[in-house]
Amino acid sequence: MATHWDRCQDTLESAVKVLWQWSQRLDSTSQRGTLLWVLERWGSLDSTATGWSAQPGQEPVIEKIMNWKDYDYATICWLTGPAGSGKSVVSQSVAEICAQSGDLGASFFFDGSAGRSEITRLVTTIAFQIVQAFPEVEPFLNVILQRDPLIPHQSLLDQLQRLIFVPLMSLSTTRFSKPLLIIIDALDECQDRESLLQFITALADTGSNPVVPLRWLLASRDEQHIYEAFSSAKISHVTINMKDFPVHAGSRKLFPTVTETAPSSHEIAMHRGLIQFNPNISSSRRPFEWKKANISQIDELLQIQNHPLRENFVVPTIYPRLIVYLSSQMRVRFPDDATYGLPFDKLFRWKTWDDIMMLKRHQIIKRDLLETYLNCLYKRDPDLYTRKTYEMLLALDVIHLSAQLTIMLMDDSQSKALMDCREESAQVVLDLLQARLDSPIDSKFKPHYLQAIIKLSQDSRKYPECLLLDSSIHLPARSIAGGSFGEVYKGTMSGNDIAVKMLKLYERSNMDDFLKKFAREAVMWRQLSHANVLPFFGVYRLGSNPERLCFACTWMKNGTLSSFLLNEAPESDCVTLALDVAQGLEYLHSLDLVHADLKSNNILVSDAGRACLADFGLTIVVDPMFSATSGSAFGLNRWTAPEMLPFGDIPPLLRPNEMCDIYSFGMVCYEMFSGHIPFPDPAQFSLKDVSKGERPGRPDHEIAKLRGLTDQIWEFITSWWDTDPSKRHTARNAVESLREHCPVESRPVDYYDPINPSKIAHKRAEDSFSMLEELLEEETLSRDSIAT
Repeated sequence: MATHWDRCQDTLESAVKVLWQWSQRLDSTSQRGTLLWVLERWGSLDSTATGWSAQPGQEPVIEKIMNWKDYDYATICWLTGPAGSGKSVVSQSVAEICAQSGDLGASFFFDGSAGRSEITRLVTTIAFQIVQAFPEVEPFLNVILQRDPLIPHQSLLDQLQRLIFVPLMSLSTTRFSKPLLIIIDALDECQDRESLLQFITALADTGSNPVVPLRWLLASRDEQHIYEAFSSAKISHVTINMKDFPVHAGSRKLFPTVTETAPSSHEIAMHRGLIQFNPNISSSRRPFEWKKANISQIDELLQIQNHPLRENFVVPTIYPRLIVYLSSQMRVRFPDDATYGLPFDKLFRWKTWDDIMMLKRHQIIKRDLLETYLNCLYKRDPDLYTRKTYEMLLALDVIHLSAQLTIMLMDDSQSKALMDCREESAQVVLDLLQARLDSPIDSKFKPHYLQAIIKLSQDSRKYPECLLLDSSIHLPARSIAGGSFGEVYKGTMSGNDIAVKMLKLYERSNMDDFLKKFAREAVMWRQLSHANVLPFFGVYRLGSNPERLCFACTWMKNGTLSSFLLNEAPESDCVTLALDVAQGLEYLHSLDLVHADLKSNNILVSDAGRACLADFGLTIVVDPMFSATSGSAFGLNRWTAPEMLPFGDIPPLLRPNEMCDIYSFGMVCYEMFSGHIPFPDPAQFSLKDVSKGERPGRPDHEIAKLRGLTDQIWEFITSWWDTDPSKRHTARNAVESLREHCPVESRPVDYYDPINPSKIAHKRAEDSFSMLEELLEEETLSRDSIAT
């Protein structure tokens, strides 16, 4: 059933626009006069009781209220309990915490002895406090009150909408990074029970405002008329009963080194400030700004709370919130106990490390922080130092670690320092880079991660540990294929067929170069995930000898593209297969990768008849950080682009680029439609002639027509192998051109078993970024909701 708010939303939004126009016509003097005269006349300005602080045992109540405020969908919380149970103290403490963090909209404490028992003053008092908290709403309230000075005499629903919701709707949504709390205490002191029922009902109608995220904390004794009022509300609310949180005054004496005083409002504000941070900045898209805002907020918390750590304290670049939180709480909770000085010793040692050292030792830091939290805080007060608190701090620090890693890779000097890591440090950085690549990452930063992990792997001769498969692979005694590259076995893993490719090492003196190439190809292949790329499972080691390293991947029973067309399906639609290859190339090029060895024997066909790129041993990264390699190292053959050939007046390219892939793609298309390799007669093949423009002629036999060769397709092919690279189409252009000439897709989706075990490894809890995917999804949803 639609609420009153749903029915009036369009009207209120229109009112905001009209009021803005009226507010521009009023001079500041008349604005101020109208607002102060009406609200001071009707509002109870001294609305908040003071001088109370939370007592031992009440922290869990405060924590539960704050969690409701920030994370629950219910807009109303009823805090109830018998007289003397501490409701007002809790309400006051929550008000102080929210005031310090900027989340308090207003507070009103009914008090019959102080003349604050009339509900007629409630909304105007709240409106006045909102003006104090958000001065920019003042012009809107002035216009409303000038046009209708009798609003305080109208219904509570009208007052709520016109004095609170409409003015707040004028604010930018960025002002509401967290819900705004309004506290009303001692409802049972209100003498007008009928009006109180109307007010709670009005909140039920207006509380679901999707534009202004308000939360209402209402406190009272559990009296029958109030209980009935909440029971009749049309929207959900949560009830927190003080009776469910008994005070155990002696529980803290089990550990005499713990301070006996309850957390002050400053400590609780520090606690809340550290576990909450939502700057409305995308950490994945704008890591520089996110990190700056994060460090700035931590600095502000240290300064505002007048914290002992504020002097000469530099917020660390790794796990800053956990470090500050633990340092803060340990100093407060164990001021005289030398047993718990360990975190400070480590903190001072960490301060001597630079950003690179912090990153290389991030696992040690994280382990020490967890042990300190569990052993020194959680064991002694699990109600206050909950596991959820640790997880919330860690979540923000994981986002910070991700942003920090991106920033370092974008900085030339820091990136070079990371690439210079060797041995154990290189392994740590490789594992960290791989973990980040296995989580969602912005497209503009992903190439930098790929470049870094590939370069570090080839220079260090190492690969991420998650790539190494266990011994659950079963291999036959003999291979099913072999060649200069090595041997291929058809094995099984988890009951599924897989292909295991063992690379051949010809000379033990070449071991270093072998390990370099193996690590490079393994890491390169591991990063690829596309329907037109052969799925990679991981690295398999036969015994302990390094020369018996293998690649494990999906078994493709249809074999290579050339054998598939020759033996399995000679009349296949090759336009669709060409589109498959083009889509695979488009994917590689989007990652700044060049295949550099494209031919039909390096393309496999899936069970569904889909072409998949394979053999990434020569694949390179388009980036100047990689050293130049002579063109001969990539091999010169029938598929090699003319600009790579050592003929003519122009020096050949040292490294192939995307246009070289497009030339090879043209030759692959020729293979598919003709049924044979380019220039099949060795006597008529000359690389020198190719460099001068020699190309294969158009196939005119019937099989080419059956496979889909038309005048338009042939025109595409000749443009792809043009001698001038600038005249060749990009992979994206090729995809768009072929898609227009393909039949409707009817092939089933390929499902590969087992699911990539090396990727499952990074879903474990000990992975540095195991929680990042969920966090980034929440960030995206939050950003999208703000945008709409």
